[in-house]
Amino acid sequence: MKFLLHLAYNGTRFSGWQRQVNTNNTIQENIETQLSKLCKGDIRIHGCGRTDKGVHSEQYIAHFSAHSKQDNWVYKLNKMVSQDIKIHSIVAVDEKFNARFDATSRVYRYFFHTSKNPFINEISAYYPKIKNVANHFNAIKSDIANNTEFAGFCKSPQSHDSTRCTIHAISLYQNENTGRYCFEIAANRFLRGMIRILMFYFLEICGDNFTVEKFIEILKTGENPLEVQSAYPQGLFLTQVKYNSLKIAPIQKVSSVLLDGLSQVS
Repeated sequence: MKFLLHLAYNGTRFSGWQRQVNTNNTIQENIETQLSKLCKGDIRIHGCGRTDKGVHSEQYIAHFSAHSKQDNWVYKLNKMVSQDIKIHSIVAVDEKFNARFDATSRVYRYFFHTSKNPFINEISAYYPKIKNVANHFNAIKSDIANNTEFAGFCKSPQSHDSTRCTIHAISLYQNENTGRYCFEIAANRFLRGMIRILMFYFLEICGDNFTVEKFIEILKTGENPLEVQSAYPQGLFLTQVKYNSLKIAPIQKVSSVLLDGLSQVS
């Protein structure tokens, strides 16, 4: 039988989602180890995508196969996995379902702040030397939204069959009085490291270390002449994954709290 696993996690203390050969400190391995114990067999879970070390997810979707459903296994699995992981539900799905390839849209939010705040350092990135964020956002918003080629904003473009993505929506939320911001982007797919690389150059623009013209040139050409760099990971949240065949309600808590008091930039 095939099952859909709906979960959330704080990625601060993990080395990312994906199982790795050089560490067992990944979300995937943590869940697989405990789920295998619960099901008394070797269970491998397949996620909707990768998240890097330190990146969080409020709605992560995976699938796995097991002989049968276990009694109270959401309750039991929550007691077994890391305290930084929350299992929302496990439901039977069609055998053809694939958490990664059936996804039609993914929504990410990147939180950052300019005023030092020790209480949000794990869930928002501190950038004290940026300014005119809304103006710079409006200067590049339409170029990102209308672009389809993102090879210049990818950690390893050669590892992808295609580097084309369709952007569904892009927004900025801000509260200049508290110095808190949220960059939100939705697309059919994202390339490896794409959002953090985009954010790095956007924040470099806001810090007067990069120009809008150079940013747009990378978008247009798909070529990045510079060494690819990424924004800090802790501000990034995968907040929603959408499917045509399934209706999975997002359970957004942390990012909704962080959005409180922020206004969307028109």
